[in-house]
Amino acid sequence: MTATPLMEARNLSVRFATPRGLVHALDDVSLKVHRGETVGLVGESGSGKSTLALTMMRAIEPSGGSLLFDGTDVGALRGKALKPLRKRLQMVFQDPYSSLDPRMSIARILAEPLHAQGWDKPRINARIAELLDAVGLPADAASRKPAQFSGGQRQRIAIARAIAPGPEMVVADEPVSALDVSIQAQIVNLMQDLSAQTNLAWLVIAHDLPLVHQIADRIIVLYLGRVVEEAPAADLIATPLHPYTAGLVAATPTVDNAGRARLVLKGEPPSPIDRPTGCPFHPRCPVAEARCATDRPALTDAGDGRHVACHYPGIVPPPLSRLFTKHTPEGEDHARPQCTR
Repeated sequence: MTATPLMEARNLSVRFATPRGLVHALDDVSLKVHRGETVGLVGESGSGKSTLALTMMRAIEPSGGSLLFDGTDVGALRGKALKPLRKRLQMVFQDPYSSLDPRMSIARILAEPLHAQGWDKPRINARIAELLDAVGLPADAASRKPAQFSGGQRQRIAIARAIAPGPEMVVADEPVSALDVSIQAQIVNLMQDLSAQTNLAWLVIAHDLPLVHQIADRIIVLYLGRVVEEAPAADLIATPLHPYTAGLVAATPTVDNAGRARLVLKGEPPSPIDRPTGCPFHPRCPVAEARCATDRPALTDAGDGRHVACHYPGIVPPPLSRLFTKHTPEGEDHARPQCTR
């Protein structure tokens, strides 16, 4: 890793005004992604993951803080000054069925970002052939339209479009959540291969912790728009320091002999309009003390590349089941499943 991160968010905040009040989508988020690194970003729905992705792509303007790409403040870029950034930073969207224009051939879809960068036709045609080969699609795919492909193939096309101009980093927002489980592993393997071949950096946003663990070097956990833990992937799964992270780990669906029971986190995240005082997780936390309701914990260095925002890091009571409630299909009686860690 280089001293200068490829992408860095510094105290990033995003707020939206609504008739009900001010929504704090992101609250003082800081993170780094280095060249060739894959960083996973996890959290429940509403935690701010997609907002962060769109803010990085300049689709949403931050309310505070800054975004730097290779040391340059991208928030200060406007108009034509953004063109070099578009080449270096690309995005893969969640739904491969809506992210590809159904009226365009695959060749036109892949050529679009290259036209924007001023490539000539012979160079574009050669690049399209390279891209189709790189993502495991036949050459004749270029003349066909998205409707002629499966969901997994469409996501391969979306990845090919993202890597077309030769970016240094790709933001992937839930890149496999819309796909069958049997296809998800193929897309993950493709992303890993591309990273190894081109030193491509990824920010992979997902709610599937096992998938992120498989692909990521580091994992960052968001809760209610705030980073609550960051650690090397293997360490975070093995020994989570924040109770919320422990909840995500233990709530990973497991299958018992009956095949249906699972564990889920208790309660719902608070409203981003009516945010709790102190630690945002304290209403759901089994180890919360009085100070957790009044004092917001800062994200602090826990050593060995780990950071955590908790007054009592690592104090996760055994068994972890205290954090969760058991859900089984109505009318069925299943033995308690074992949480995998």
